Amino acid sequence: MLLKVRLSTGEVFGDQAQRLRGLATGALTFAGQCRLDNRRALCRRLGLPAEVSDAELFGAAYRTLGDAAHPAALLGDFAYALYDNDQRRLWLVRDHLGVTPLYYHLRDDLCIVSDALDEILAQPEIPRALDE
Repeated sequence: MLLKVRLSTGEVFGDQAQRLRGLATGALTFAGQCRLDNRRALCRRLGLPAEVSDAELFGAAYRTLGDAAHPAALLGDFAYALYDNDQRRLWLVRDHLGVTPLYYHLRDDLCIVSDALDEILAQPEIPRALDE
């Protein structure tokens, strides 16, 4: 998973980012590594079919349950970034036990998020000099 968000403009980059349109109140962008133990129960709770994508499921949980409440409804191993294009809010969420890693780099108005540190370090925007 790799996601870059330019916070000043809301511009989103990332090969694995999935843009979600047609949700109740606007567009979201999702990137993550997810394994949910309560996937079926959560789909039923949200009125979604069982074969819905992870991005659609997490987006619907965010929109239906609320921004601060949606992580509490998730059980499993996961780390994801969810960018609300309308609100210009970036959520970085990981599972309760921290099984799935989540790394980020924030500099000026650019946030780079990944579940692998080497993916972040490979980005040209990341300085190579030590920060003492």
